[in-house]
Amino acid sequence: PWYFADVGIRDGKITRIGSISSDDSTKVIDARGLVVAPGFIDLMGQTASPMIEDPKTAINLLTQGITTINAGEGGSAAPLSREEGTRKGYTTMAEYFTLVESKGLPVNLVQTIGHTQVRRIVLGDVERRPSDEEMQRMQALVREAMEAGAIGVSTALIYPPAIYARTKEIAMLASVAGQYGGRYYTHMRNEGDRLLEAIDEALEIGREGKTPVHLFHLKAAGRQNWGKMQLAIAKIKAARSTGQQVTADIYPYVNNGLGIAALIHPRHFAEGRQRLILRLQNAELREEIKTEIESTEGWENWYRHAGKDWNRIVVGRSNHARYSMHDGKSLAWIAETMEEDPWETFFNLVRSGAFVLPETMSEANKILAMQQEFVSFCTDVGPAGGSRSAAHPRAFGAFPRLFSRYVRDLGSISLERAVAQASAAAANNVLAYDRGRIGVGLAADVIIFDYENLADNASFADPHALSEGVRHVIVGGTQVLKDGQMTDARPGRVLRGPGFRESTAAYNVASGAGDERFASYDRLMREFMREHRVPGASVAVTDRGRVVFARGYGYCDVAACQATDTSSLFRIASLSKPITAVAVLQLVDRSKLELDRKVFEVLDYDSDIEAVEDFDQRLRDITIRHLLEHRGGWDRDLSFDAMFQSVRFAEQAGSDAPANQAAVIKAMLSQKLDFDPGHRYAYSNFGYCLLG
Repeated sequence: PWYFADVGIRDGKITRIGSISSDDSTKVIDARGLVVAPGFIDLMGQTASPMIEDPKTAINLLTQGITTINAGEGGSAAPLSREEGTRKGYTTMAEYFTLVESKGLPVNLVQTIGHTQVRRIVLGDVERRPSDEEMQRMQALVREAMEAGAIGVSTALIYPPAIYARTKEIAMLASVAGQYGGRYYTHMRNEGDRLLEAIDEALEIGREGKTPVHLFHLKAAGRQNWGKMQLAIAKIKAARSTGQQVTADIYPYVNNGLGIAALIHPRHFAEGRQRLILRLQNAELREEIKTEIESTEGWENWYRHAGKDWNRIVVGRSNHARYSMHDGKSLAWIAETMEEDPWETFFNLVRSGAFVLPETMSEANKILAMQQEFVSFCTDVGPAGGSRSAAHPRAFGAFPRLFSRYVRDLGSISLERAVAQASAAAANNVLAYDRGRIGVGLAADVIIFDYENLADNASFADPHALSEGVRHVIVGGTQVLKDGQMTDARPGRVLRGPGFRESTAAYNVASGAGDERFASYDRLMREFMREHRVPGASVAVTDRGRVVFARGYGYCDVAACQATDTSSLFRIASLSKPITAVAVLQLVDRSKLELDRKVFEVLDYDSDIEAVEDFDQRLRDITIRHLLEHRGGWDRDLSFDAMFQSVRFAEQAGSDAPANQAAVIKAMLSQKLDFDPGHRYAYSNFGYCLLG
């Protein structure tokens, strides 16, 4: 039950609960009259990828009080094929997690590896079983993801090509997750006519794979199936009573959402979606599909689930120039307005890849489901702010709708029960046992909301309207929503699953033997890499030009788990060089310099040159172009790098170390070149010292 108390947070953890003096705090949030709760967890948040490039896409999540999303539903951000990896810069789950953590997110991420993702990489979109060798490749991809920190395998068995997979195929992949303590998460094969059989299959996969089972967005679709919800819940309870761990989630809407092509029988996608789109030009095929949709059952027929009524199928996003102004209206309304037969409109929308919202569920079943203690909640969308990508109001309103309509207004369940299912139960379902509760020592994912004024504003006509009532959101002890407005903080982390070994984390990996004299370097590097989420680094310490300590930390190749050592090569960037080069080229554009002008005709070092006894006359041939192109004549592999001789050069000049630019240049006038200027390329810091 609720209670009055102050909550103290320090270093990302909840440290005190009770009566806390404001004098003991550096920052105070006044929560009088508001509800303080653990952050909500979106059990089906699809993907975190939009937040990597634009953290503002998380606004729809934060204004609902969501602090963690579970990403991946059949498809997943990783692994990727080699071709796609070339475009995105990663292929493995470990690399994806490194990318996420290097950027940071406004919310936390737990990630499943998608069965569809794996199947497409190995088999493509074909309708066939994998060979033994292909299955081993699929299992290897799952194994890599689990060791990187994925929490399990997810499926979306309603959509091709996943629909072609047999139960055994899925169980064999789930078993890999099970070996690491992971789970099986599923958009079941059927949510209507064969709902109970689909639950049986999910339970069988869990038993064979030795994994707990989670059912995404549990529903009984189609009026003819509404009576099955009680049986579905009974079946889940029966499995739980035998010790099989089974959970589910729902979203608080009676309209589901899917690509409109899902209304077509899956057999037509056997050669891939694009092939079907091309074949839809055939009038006979369109008539065959129409007849099949209107008259057959025994498959996930969403037209039948919507009562064979185009008025109950809302077009959330048409992706079609002729229809886009009517997004949010029913297909029947659009067809009438456009003076078209509804089936003509339907096939046009299939070609454009429209997203639709069939009204297939009942309020009574929604309430019955949310009253089950093993049920948590989802948006089934994930980050969608700042774009028009969301086509269903659940993206912006799922959690506030749950609490305002079903908890506060209808009293379907208590506030405390709803909070527990949205946070504590949900945290257990994604293996995030260190959060989801207000307790000392737990992660400080905390939300503060105005219960009485909580409101979901998103609708079919305006699915992007922000919810109201969530005032503050704290993720990992850092405020990411303040008075309803996003901050720029990105404290969100990857919450890794049980297959990840802490000892393999980049900040715990170091190459070579340690040196007690430099133990502080090891400690500082661990702290630095952990705080700043650095995947790999190396350190070298020199004393008067002699290396006295060198060590690698973390990984130089995350995908191959190749540890950094003293011979690792890094692709690095010198910030000063591009700035210097641009400045020089601007002078050239303004006719104040010529690229082929001799450097020592521009720089006045004549008196210093005359003082050198054995001056290398080739220095006078060096041009500005040579320096820009690293062709000046110095090769640090043959001699040394001038920029790392600052102590020696300072001693030569009789000045304090490190030597300044002028001292370095004067010292290098007595150094012989390693090759003739312009003859070849050799990276040179000193060349850019001269340009500067």
